[in-house]
Parts: sequence; structure tokens; C-alpha cells
Amino acid sequence: MNEAPLSNYKHISVEQVINADKALWVKVSNDTRGKLQPKTGTDKPFDVAFTKLSDHPEVLQHLTPLQSVGQHRSETYLSGSLL
Repeated sequence: MNEAPLSNYKHISVEQVINADKALWVKVSNDTRGKLQPKTGTDKPFDVAFTKLSDHPEVLQHLTPLQSVGQHRSETYLSGSLL
């Protein structure tokens, strides 16, 4: 959120971060359902799932910068005709 976005793109919004957070918690919840009993000498199941799923595409898709409205034109029009 602190880095400058690419040209013709908006900053990542707080809403996008919240949506990514929700997606992550849903995925962790589904992955760890019934599996949170810690075993001696191993990493905690929640920590393993959280780390693994933090980079999941369904979570990261919410953090993709969105294109600015009206900033980008892929086609050029001149006098009503397409160039």
C-alpha cells in the first residue's frame, strides 16, 4: 500500500486488503478444521497453514492493483473512425 502504483493503476485500497484478509482466514479455517491439536516437537498446525496459504492465488488476487478509470485508452479514435 505504501509503494507507488504502476502508471494508470490505483493504489491498493484498504477494502482490497480487508478482502484478502477475509479470504486468507476462510482458507486457513477450511484447511485446519479438526486438525488444530498440537503434537510435541512439531510446528503448530495453524502456523503452518497460515504461512502456506498467505501466498495462495485466491488470497493474492485481492491485492492486485486496479486500473484507474478513464486513464487508459487502448484504441485511438480520430474523427469517429478507428486508427
